[in-house]
Amino acid sequence: MLKPVLLVTCRAGNEDWCVEEIGNVLFPYDHMIRVEKTRYPGLIIVYSNLDPLKAYNYALSHEYGFVKKIIPILYICSFSDEIFEKVDKLVKPGERVKVKLRIRGRRGYSRIFWRKIMEVLKSKQARHDPSSETCLYIEGIDDIIYIGKGKC
Repeated sequence: MLKPVLLVTCRAGNEDWCVEEIGNVLFPYDHMIRVEKTRYPGLIIVYSNLDPLKAYNYALSHEYGFVKKIIPILYICSFSDEIFEKVDKLVKPGERVKVKLRIRGRRGYSRIFWRKIMEVLKSKQARHDPSSETCLYIEGIDDIIYIGKGKC
């Protein structure tokens, strides 16, 4: 069964090109791959049988004309405290990460999540560092939260 493995962003209006680009790159590794546009402009989800980190590494090994950002989906959860447990698992003690948080379809949650994520980092003696090369991505799409960690 296919599962979401990557979130891909592109400029609004270029989604069809972006779907084709990322699909062409990953198809040789998984012939069952499915790349879908979301209802949000410039946001695409890649479904595959590949491990998310393998898909991420394959995707990063190419240059693109339309793809802007590629995010591995390491955890999927609902709007609950489970989000902070997953963040706790991904961040190492003392690590510096650039936190990239975006919640779509739910007003006001970004501020609440940001505060709680900063508390989780502080409890691990880790911190948000805008100059870090490692990004912690928390992407909310309607009722689902996708969490990943990768290159900024």
